[in-house]
Amino acid sequence: MSYRKVPLSFLFGLVCFTFFTACSNSVKEVSTESIQDSKDLEAKASVGGRYSVLLHVLHVPKDREEFGEFRDWGRWNGTEYEGIQNLSPGYWVYVYPYWFVWEKKELTV
Repeated sequence: MSYRKVPLSFLFGLVCFTFFTACSNSVKEVSTESIQDSKDLEAKASVGGRYSVLLHVLHVPKDREEFGEFRDWGRWNGTEYEGIQNLSPGYWVYVYPYWFVWEKKELTV
């Protein structure tokens, strides 16, 4: 039986690719200060001012597969999502790659 030698640089590249892919798809709570173009995303996520008092921002890029680029999910009372705990119930809006969770919904907009 003969074995084919795999260059070390190839293995290193494969490990790095796997690591960075996993990190880029990781789920985490973030602050709006860490988001590029956060004001534009936040404005879109407020759905024209319908929602106010931002409670949480969750980085969940994989949810685009299920929810698309944008989804106004509405009220959800869950307190855990994708391993993130102690979330406040609120109004959830997905603007790829973030979920915005809002406290208040305006009656007229």
